[in-house]
Amino acid sequence: MVTSGMHILEVGCAEGALGEQLKRRVNVRYEGIEISADADSAVSRLDYVHGQTAANLPNVGYDQVVSFHVLEHISDISAEMSHWVRLLKPSGCMLIEVPNQAGHPLLAHDSHQEHLHQFTAASMTSLLLRSGLAVQQLSIGNFESPLYSDSLRVQARPALAEAARTERLVQRFKMHLPEPFIVWGIGGDFQNYVQPVSQQLPIVALIDSSPHKWGKELAGFSVGPFDQSQHLGLRVLIASLRFQDEIVEQLKRLGLESRDIVTLTTVFENAPFNN
Repeated sequence: MVTSGMHILEVGCAEGALGEQLKRRVNVRYEGIEISADADSAVSRLDYVHGQTAANLPNVGYDQVVSFHVLEHISDISAEMSHWVRLLKPSGCMLIEVPNQAGHPLLAHDSHQEHLHQFTAASMTSLLLRSGLAVQQLSIGNFESPLYSDSLRVQARPALAEAARTERLVQRFKMHLPEPFIVWGIGGDFQNYVQPVSQQLPIVALIDSSPHKWGKELAGFSVGPFDQSQHLGLRVLIASLRFQDEIVEQLKRLGLESRDIVTLTTVFENAPFNN
């Protein structure tokens, strides 16, 4: 997760051991938050140690905000999470570890008096979603100590707003289909994945091989059959996941080159989360 040049904040860095080890391996700026006496040791190991809570820090824009076994100690976890999100870059990543429920599979409850919350995968996911984060990875069974051998670790990023998601989806289509194109296959996949952004795409016609769909109005177009005199030479988006291989072969028989055929699989596969 860490690359050279990153700016990282660890909330509850204790004596700074994790940051010290990481800085030996990668060229990063590593800061910590520590309000206990452990800060005296951390200041010699990290680039900077804040002796105040996240609520009092300015909006720096960290590449990563990390926290290990801290959140269960904080009374108002929703307010705390809002500050962690505020300190994170829109393209940044958050890594949090907490005890999974009691922290050990043989214990029904966590009796640690300083632990104010018990987390499950469901409750942690819900907290992150309410905080405007999207979960990327979540695992249980992570070892922290003999009594906390079952820890929950979650990696999340700021969730894209609807407008931003739509814009990036349109960019994905236009990356593969920058010129006017036709859409072949007007079924559920078209309605689910293409029609919502169709007005922002250079679509010139909707084509389907089923005669009973001809004449149907969708996205401002009348669905019709393929017409070689009008459509040959245009690129084609196959808007059917189930029948895409069959349609590809059909288009090739009609004289289309492979380079002029794009599938929904191609548009959606390997789409970066935040790019």
